Amino acid sequence: MSKTDKPLTKSALVSMQVIDSSGHLVGKVKDVAFVVGQLGISLSVENVGGEIQCIQWQDIQAASDFILLKPSFSGGNKGECKKDEEAETVQAAQAMQTQPVEAKKQSAQPLCPTCNKPLTWIPQYSRWYCYNDKKYVNPPEDWEKVFNEKSTSNAQSSQPLCPTCNQPLTWIPQYSRWYCYNDKKYV
Repeated sequence: MSKTDKPLTKSALVSMQVIDSSGHLVGKVKDVAFVVGQLGISLSVENVGGEIQCIQWQDIQAASDFILLKPSFSGGNKGECKKDEEAETVQAAQAMQTQPVEAKKQSAQPLCPTCNKPLTWIPQYSRWYCYNDKKYVNPPEDWEKVFNEKSTSNAQSSQPLCPTCNQPLTWIPQYSRWYCYNDKKYV
């Protein structure tokens, strides 16, 4: 394996010098960052003045003994490495679309007909999944009737209840799932 084909670890990247395409020192890598659910990483680079800027991996032309930026690089984001505003907007829109559906479907979760464990709604495929049996499942046909009865009885409460302990669930945006603090588990 040649030196350019060698994978770079975080410890190899941290404290590596970053140089722009003109040969000027941009700074030193302080940390590596990534956004869960998205491809690519970012480098948190500290310049000579002590300011931190975020440089996306796609702006890097080469990395071995030092990091060379592409000629098209126009300067990273100032401050800590954060999600792109565009990515945040897209994720927020997706969360707004799926959250009410998940809230509706998870407030009265159907049980797997095979193992009798709670099923999990997978919005990407619009199907129920059993993690115990590791398969997609069609809930019993009368489940919709049971769901409608439970949702009308819970109409005064906008927060879904845990199917196990009947306590209010908490929405965890980071994982896009409902959590029961009483049972200490995701629903």
